[in-house]
Amino acid sequence: MKKFRLIIASLVMAAGLCVVALPQASLAQGAFDEVKREACRGADTSSGTKDCDKSASNTLSRTLQNIVNILTIIVGIAAVIIIIVNGLRFVTANGDSGNIANARNGIIYALVGIAIAAVAQAVVRFVINKV
Repeated sequence: MKKFRLIIASLVMAAGLCVVALPQASLAQGAFDEVKREACRGADTSSGTKDCDKSASNTLSRTLQNIVNILTIIVGIAAVIIIIVNGLRFVTANGDSGNIANARNGIIYALVGIAIAAVAQAVVRFVINKV
């Protein structure tokens, strides 16, 4: 029961961190977009400037990228929590080979999850850039 409470408390803290951090990131992105729009207003787009020509078509790709970024953050936070919990299980196993194996497998699964999330992030960025 204590472990369950610890996991729930960790998840609540991680969700709170997301609530605080994500709006700040979107505000910074909005400020960057405003500066970019101002620069494009004065730019001569006939010279082949790609960034100023496709501002309307970027809405879908930006939305997809934001969704993938949020999911990657959630997967990363969950993986870190799982690694911490299984690290504690590993330390407190007291030589029990079953508990050690379970903790080791949990850490390995979390690392595999992080690797899959990183590959998915790269694939989505590649596809969005090509489209």
